[in-house]
Amino acid sequence: MIRLPEARQLEKQLDPAALAEIAQLSAAIGRNVFRKLEDNFISDLSGRVDLITAALESSNMSQLALATHPLGGSSAIVGAKQFSDVCRKVEQHARDGDVVQANSFGRELLEAAQILPSALLRAADYR
Repeated sequence: MIRLPEARQLEKQLDPAALAEIAQLSAAIGRNVFRKLEDNFISDLSGRVDLITAALESSNMSQLALATHPLGGSSAIVGAKQFSDVCRKVEQHARDGDVVQANSFGRELLEAAQILPSALLRAADYR
């Protein structure tokens, strides 16, 4: 199983290419697009975490897949590719009905979700 990096390493896992594209867009329009994307992602994250936690606790694979899918896409948009990959694994195992693997990756996802906001805030130069 692929493990997400420790907290001090997570921000290094933000996709530099995605961040560079967002920076180029920001420069082109004269606004910090990343901050808006990151704010939207973080504001949605806690609700998604609650849904994922409930689905894991009840072993509801259908709900788990539904809760994880949008998180995978939105995390990729903000450059959190490794986190997005774990979301995709959770979703796929949930859709396949593989409760053991879905739970394993789901717990990994929940752990990383506690760390990711601070990495994104640092990337947005919030301190």
